[in-house]
Amino acid sequence: MSGRSSNSPVDGSSNGSAVPGPIVPYTPNSVSPFSSAGNLEAGEKTVVESIRAAAENAMYVGSGGAVEGAAAASRHAAHGAQSTVTLDPDSPVMKEEILRMVAAYLANEGYTASSMLLMDEANVRRTEGRRAEQRSKSVKKAILDGDWAEVEKFCNKSSIKSMKNFLYCVYKQQYLELVDRQEYQKAFTYLTKKLKPFEKQRSHPEEFKDLCYLLTCKSIADVDKDWDGIAAARARLGAMFTSLVADSELSDAADNTQEVPPGRLLQLLEQAVAHQINSCRYRPKVLPPISTLLRDYECFVLPNALAHQYVGHAANVKCISFFGADGQYLVSGSSDQTVRVWQTGRPDAGYLLLKGHSARIWDIATSPTGSVIASASGDSTVKIWNVDGDLPLLSRETSNRVECEAASTLSGHKGDVYCLAYHAESPLVTSGGYDKTVKLWDTEKGMLVRSFNGHEASVTCATYTAQGNLIISGSKDSTVRFWDMVSGVMVNSLSCVGDVTSVDISSNGLFMLTASKGNSNRLWDLRKIVGGDSAKAVRLYKGHQNTATNFIRASFGPAASLVMSGSEDGYAYVWDRESGAQVQRLGGYHGIVYSAVWSSRQSTLATSSHDGIVRTWWYDETKPIEYQAEYRD
Repeated sequence: MSGRSSNSPVDGSSNGSAVPGPIVPYTPNSVSPFSSAGNLEAGEKTVVESIRAAAENAMYVGSGGAVEGAAAASRHAAHGAQSTVTLDPDSPVMKEEILRMVAAYLANEGYTASSMLLMDEANVRRTEGRRAEQRSKSVKKAILDGDWAEVEKFCNKSSIKSMKNFLYCVYKQQYLELVDRQEYQKAFTYLTKKLKPFEKQRSHPEEFKDLCYLLTCKSIADVDKDWDGIAAARARLGAMFTSLVADSELSDAADNTQEVPPGRLLQLLEQAVAHQINSCRYRPKVLPPISTLLRDYECFVLPNALAHQYVGHAANVKCISFFGADGQYLVSGSSDQTVRVWQTGRPDAGYLLLKGHSARIWDIATSPTGSVIASASGDSTVKIWNVDGDLPLLSRETSNRVECEAASTLSGHKGDVYCLAYHAESPLVTSGGYDKTVKLWDTEKGMLVRSFNGHEASVTCATYTAQGNLIISGSKDSTVRFWDMVSGVMVNSLSCVGDVTSVDISSNGLFMLTASKGNSNRLWDLRKIVGGDSAKAVRLYKGHQNTATNFIRASFGPAASLVMSGSEDGYAYVWDRESGAQVQRLGGYHGIVYSAVWSSRQSTLATSSHDGIVRTWWYDETKPIEYQAEYRD
């Protein structure tokens, strides 16, 4: 298989897929019509057929510069960095045009009063812009007339960033005029009080000395051959001022009288959606209806084939995670006591080797910034690795190895540390372990923030609620507990059947997925968990194996309507969330599959297994949608 880079939107949900012909279309975000227990057997069969039909609507188009450029531009814009797009969102003219398009849309939809109210406020702003433009014209006239008090007053009140440099030019002009009129005493006083404070801020340190030298000359023209009199110098200064404000808020606020073309806002939105579809790694053969504008479009994909194998670990791989804003890296933790960072889609390219633990790696977590990795180990520690400066050293063509050292080590657990979770909005990491405690760490300060006590057995998994205010932990005591991060109080709990081995939260924050011993993965509606032990799972997923002492993990994906899990039988399983129907099974290799994770950016599924190999899976339209196992020794 050839390598494939990041194209797909970041959100894990799909916007639906329309399929041609008599096949029943399946919309991944919709509620399955076959979720009732009475019709489950027939419903499961139909759901599986519908999902697989929707998956066959995807067409792999590969990656390229245009796609990578689009993803990069989107990523830069999300982080406030400069992108390749020339549109300036801070331009007053651009803001006004957006307001006018919104007002036109409101009027067209019948919201006349709202449209008039919006335009009324926008008109006030345009009036203020015209006043500012008139003010700039009066300042230029003051420069030509030599009304320096008026010019200096404007410069001191202006918010233009480069106005301080212009103020120096104003002071310099006044000094040169005094020298030209041979008023040397006034010129000397002006030099020491006005120009001296700017001496160290100038790019040419000798400039102040040259100005001092003018006091010994009979004429400025004796030193500066370009000096052609006061009037000409003021004209040049006025031209400089005009250039300075040309791209500023003063000129940008000028009234724009161009009419808004009919349907302009909708036209731009349609162009944006079309660009998202064209930027995806997979494109639909039949264009789907777009059901939301609140997240980027993603073509519904169901993996059906092996893409790559990442070989190098000397023991089983317990955990895996995609890393980076586009999922362009894969992080794996192994019982060989190391963490590796692979380049997604390039198994033979350079990789990072994170060494320092003295026991097996149980879990890893990655920061939302895409620069920090946390690892939990059987040596009772959590290590923090800042790899931001090491990733650029990796070769994309040859297999070079870059070894990294931990930035810090967090100690406090007694016994193995089994699980980690990185907070989405702060440098906080939650850990849980054999000592039955949940701990919250500040990774920047390298200190323990709080411990949460209450579990009666080892803590095996942890995550956060979508709001980020609660920690959710699962344990071998067969409970899932909810902890308030600020007070440390347990605010809720629920009982599961069997040891809990993983917890995951859906992208909308409404559902929780748990994996437990006893071959059961359960879906919980968080809106209904109010009484703890009385709460019941809304769906049960079966078919996989999770019975021994292994930590088998389950998660949401590839779409919001699908869930997946590892298994002791060597497969990764995918189910329809609503009906519980099994829609895919990937694997067939020797050894346990501990976890399966999905990257919507890469449209790729990754699995970690007992044979020490990390595998990625993709959708290959040349192969049957139902995966055919290929056993290998």
